[in-house]
Amino acid sequence: MNALISIPIYTLENESYPIPIDENYDYWIPIITTFLLKANKVEIHCWNEEREIIDEINKHPKLAFEIDKEGNLTIFKGSLSATLTNFLITKYSSENNRFKWFTINLLHENKTLLHAGHWATEFLIANFSNDDVNLIKNKTPIHTRFHLYEDKI
Repeated sequence: MNALISIPIYTLENESYPIPIDENYDYWIPIITTFLLKANKVEIHCWNEEREIIDEINKHPKLAFEIDKEGNLTIFKGSLSATLTNFLITKYSSENNRFKWFTINLLHENKTLLHAGHWATEFLIANFSNDDVNLIKNKTPIHTRFHLYEDKI
């Protein structure tokens, strides 16, 4: 089973940054920790103009990433470690309580397990169990949209 999940959002006037309707990311930790258990690689995508966020990742003394530039994105790719796991669980929120990273991909053997896009307001989850679905439904805000589908390939 696969899922597309959309968290209900709003945007401030003259901005495009999506903010969850209830203005919190309480769903992030249960979702990310569930899929971190299955992953062995991580990608963090940031817009090039997000210099503070990029510098924070670059200057972290215990994070080791391969860095790619694709158009307007800086992409950090690395193997999962205890330090990286802790970073993803504890450092996701900025000082103004916004999600820091444009995209997080969790992979296992180069296959994407979880794609958290648009600052953790849209998710694509591949090959998950009914237990995973129930956990996510219980942790996401009311009116979260779920589209479940089987892979036909």
